[in-house]
Amino acid sequence: MGELLNRLSLYAAVDLAVQAGGRDVLERVAEVIPAYRNDLRRRDAADAGDTARSADGRNDTAQKRRAVDRDGTRNITAEGWANDALVLIGREGDGWVDATQALDEMAGTTPPTAVDAGRRIKAIWMLIHAGIVADEASLPALERVVQAYPADRDVVDDVGRPRDPEQLDRSERSTVARADVAADDGDGPIDLFALLVDLDSAEEYRQRLEVDATRFISSAVVAAAATTCDDSTEYVTPGPGPDTDVAAVITTRITRPVGPGLTLETLRDRLHPDRWPVLLPSFWCAMVPCGDDLAPGVTATGFTRQEVVGDFGSRGPTWDPPTDAGGADALCPGADVWFRPILRFRHRVVPNGFELQFRLAEPGEFDSFLPNELFAQDDHFLVDAGAMSTRLHDGVVEVVTSKVLLMKGQISGVGLCILACAMGYGDMGAAMLEGALAS
Repeated sequence: MGELLNRLSLYAAVDLAVQAGGRDVLERVAEVIPAYRNDLRRRDAADAGDTARSADGRNDTAQKRRAVDRDGTRNITAEGWANDALVLIGREGDGWVDATQALDEMAGTTPPTAVDAGRRIKAIWMLIHAGIVADEASLPALERVVQAYPADRDVVDDVGRPRDPEQLDRSERSTVARADVAADDGDGPIDLFALLVDLDSAEEYRQRLEVDATRFISSAVVAAAATTCDDSTEYVTPGPGPDTDVAAVITTRITRPVGPGLTLETLRDRLHPDRWPVLLPSFWCAMVPCGDDLAPGVTATGFTRQEVVGDFGSRGPTWDPPTDAGGADALCPGADVWFRPILRFRHRVVPNGFELQFRLAEPGEFDSFLPNELFAQDDHFLVDAGAMSTRLHDGVVEVVTSKVLLMKGQISGVGLCILACAMGYGDMGAAMLEGALAS
C-alpha cells in the first residue's frame, strides 16, 4: 500500500479502538483528536440519562451516523467514521489493515515528500497516545523519516554551533532560532520518539513540536507536522431545495519567512493548481484542463480542472503529471484513484496578496470545447468549495486555506473532517507553500 493508505489505517485503528473500548479509550483519543471530544460529552450525557446536545444547543437524538439530517437535528458524531470511509473510498471489501501492519510497511518505505513525512509523524504521535500498539513498534517508521529528512545543517558552523544570525538573511534566521545543535544521527529516531511520547495533548503538540523537533528532522518536515488542520462543521444547502446538511469545514494557516526578491507574481505562478501534482504527488496525480478557458479568443474569468486524487504514495518531487484526460487514464491507475471532482477556479486580488477560490464546476463550465474528451462530475461530492489566500508582507508569506466538504454516504460531518485532514486536504496550503519556496 502507499503512504496515504497506511496513514489512514493508523487513524482508522484509533476509531475502531474507540468503538470497541470504554470511556478510558475515548478519553485518551479525545486528547489527541479533538473531534472526538463531543463524542465524550455525548457518552457522559447518555450515561447520566440526559439527552446529548449538539454544539449549537439543539437536542441531538439521531443515532445513525449520516451527513444528511432531514429532521433538522445536527449529528456531529465522530465515532464510526472509519467504517463509513471504507465505502466512500471503495474499499469496503478490503477493510483497513491493522496498525502494526501499517507501521511495518511504513518502516520499509520513505515518505515521498516532506509533507508526507510530517503527516506520518503526526499519525504516529496520535497512535502512541491512543495506546493502540506498543510504543516501540513505531520506531522503525520514524527512523525512515530521520534518515530521509535529517536536521538542517546549513545553519550551523563546523563544530555544530548555530551561526551568527546577523550573518544570515531573513529566510534563514527562523531556522537558526528553532535549531539546536545538530542531533547525532544514531540517536535521532529515539530522541524524536521520546519527544512525541512527552507531548500529551493536541495543544501541547502544536506548541512544542515546531520548537523542539528541528534538532532531529528538517525544518520543512517539522513545519508540515506542526501545521494544524482545524476542523468544524456548518450547515449547507447543497441542492436547489431547502434541505440543509452538515458539512465539514477544514482550515489551515501557515506562515513562513522568505528571502528578498520573492514577488506575489512568482508565488501566484508557483501555487497555480496545475502545479499541485508536482508539489504533492503522493495525493494529486493530475489536474486536467477541461473547461472553456481553453477556447481561442475567450477571456475567461476562471478556469476548470479535473482533480485526480488518491493513494499515489511512491511518487516524489520528480513526478511529471499528465495534462490531458488520456494521460491521466494511463498514468493514474484506476485502483489508486479515489476521486475525480471537476473544480472551477478563480483568482482575485486581496490586500498584500491574492486569493484562489474554488468550487464544484457546473455542467456548462466543463467539456464545452472538448468534444473528443468525456468529462463527468464526480458524484461522490455534494459540496467542495473554498479558498487559498496568500499574503506577502514584511518578509513573511502567509497562506490560509479553507475548505467546505460534503460527500454522499453515511459518514458524518465530523467524521469527514477526520478523514479529510488525514487524507491531506488540510495539507494543501502547507504542501503548496513548501514546494513553492523550494522552487
